[in-house]
Amino acid sequence: MSENNELLTKEDVSKPFVNQPNNVDNSSLLSQLAFQTSGPNRGNRLCVTVSDIHLTDGSVGFQNLSNQVWDNFFGRIAENCQRNAINEVHLIFDGDFIDLIRSGEWAEKQFYPWQREEDESLFSDIVTRITNKILQNHHYFFSLLKNFDANIKKQCDTIQLTKTVIILGNHDKEVLLVNEALANLYEQALGLTAESFTDSERKFIGRMYGDKEMFLGDKSRVPYFPFYYADRDFRFFTTHGQWRDSENSRAFEAEGELPGWNADDGWKPEAWEKLNYRPFIESCFGDTVAAGVLSTFIFKTKRELASKNVVEDRLNRILDELDLYRPSYLAVQRIIEESKAMRKAKKNIDAVEIIEKNLMACILQWLSWDFTYQSASKKFRIALKIAHFVLKASKILGKKVELSAVLLAMKAFAWFSHQRRSGVDLKKMRTFPGFQPPFSNNGFQIHGEGHTHNPLQEEANLNTQLSDATMLKYNTNFTYVNFGTWRDQIVARKDSGYRRRGVLRTFNILDLKSASGLNNSSERQFGYFTQDVTIWRDSLDDIKEKEPLTETIDMNA
Repeated sequence: MSENNELLTKEDVSKPFVNQPNNVDNSSLLSQLAFQTSGPNRGNRLCVTVSDIHLTDGSVGFQNLSNQVWDNFFGRIAENCQRNAINEVHLIFDGDFIDLIRSGEWAEKQFYPWQREEDESLFSDIVTRITNKILQNHHYFFSLLKNFDANIKKQCDTIQLTKTVIILGNHDKEVLLVNEALANLYEQALGLTAESFTDSERKFIGRMYGDKEMFLGDKSRVPYFPFYYADRDFRFFTTHGQWRDSENSRAFEAEGELPGWNADDGWKPEAWEKLNYRPFIESCFGDTVAAGVLSTFIFKTKRELASKNVVEDRLNRILDELDLYRPSYLAVQRIIEESKAMRKAKKNIDAVEIIEKNLMACILQWLSWDFTYQSASKKFRIALKIAHFVLKASKILGKKVELSAVLLAMKAFAWFSHQRRSGVDLKKMRTFPGFQPPFSNNGFQIHGEGHTHNPLQEEANLNTQLSDATMLKYNTNFTYVNFGTWRDQIVARKDSGYRRRGVLRTFNILDLKSASGLNNSSERQFGYFTQDVTIWRDSLDDIKEKEPLTETIDMNA
């Protein structure tokens, strides 16, 4: 991390900003402001951002990308550096870098992330085991990443500085609580040890969590992943985006001197600081779905099928790829449809019985946990209670009615989840931190996010909010970008059926010296572009084939 880090002052916050949204409090922004800058004499720079690569331990399906995809990914960065004579390149992984939630380890131990306080030793052991398996399974990728600096300098002789940043997501948050696992990840992924972090870097990351001293006490421990990335010269601010999602952040009621917060309250770093960032470090409702229902069902079902020597290649592949359905509720819907089809065809009834038994057990267990309701939003809590009542009542009427009730509930949950995540409007965009002072008053124009797995760009006219001085100093175009995900997905087709599809998006920012060679900020050349690789292939949809889920894909084709 560069030493050119800046912490903003109250004078920065007080700069004019006209027609500010009522729910944005400038003073609350102050406690969490830290951005990077390279100064006026900087060379040619490139920022590359990807999100949601979700590297898993493979225990409940292995759906990550092939080695060749990563070869081409890093190769494309090198090509862009060569083409533009880049001197400094930043590589940003915008959250959910690894996936600690989607693992069979939790089901095997019958101990889940939200039970951490009941047995911290067991929690630490599970997180460490999952992290180590991820590092082993993806050794090739981590080797490329760890050697990124050395390799790209060999390929492009103009490179002087590289910086790799891993931002906190909602599927890798558990690693923050186990410093041994976090330290191992830092070392294997980035080649960094606790001694690698300077006091300046520790203060910089600490500032993001509201206390610049928090990582200075015990320097044998590594600091957290940064909560966001902000670079004034790239005009770019990005977070993972879980702070806008009530299913994947934890809501808190006000208690005593502690403030309350939920996702509808938006970006409130002052409240988060007082809550010690618990909304993004503690378990959330989404964990109950991913770990408590899907991962547990996959793990138990595959184990029982194997123990009873039930062989069904098509079914095993469907189980392995359940994690690819978005929203996740579609995965349950998919396995019920497959079960019904097998029962109708009188095919492998033993497997059908195992599927239906484990599915109902996992869903009813999920609906019986206190934490499921404690972590759900108020509206969703009501829906869950209704679903629990209906499912318990349907058991009396037989398995066919029971499964139909589950299918109806999953469709309702999927619809509800889709409604909450369908795009962003101007009202929401006005509240994004990248578009608020003091970031906007310092030239920030792009707000990035991952998390939703849906690539998206939106342009916003926020000029009515800006002071005349800011409009004169900077070009005032504002762009929201969602980076999608770097893994395959399964999506529902219109009317019926499913399609396997991968959308791999790289968001690139060029900050180049002027064509005249003068290093004047007002004459520098900026370019923002995405490189999307969308993969469809008939063989991906033919689940009768025994080919691996992760195919070799030529991104340069």
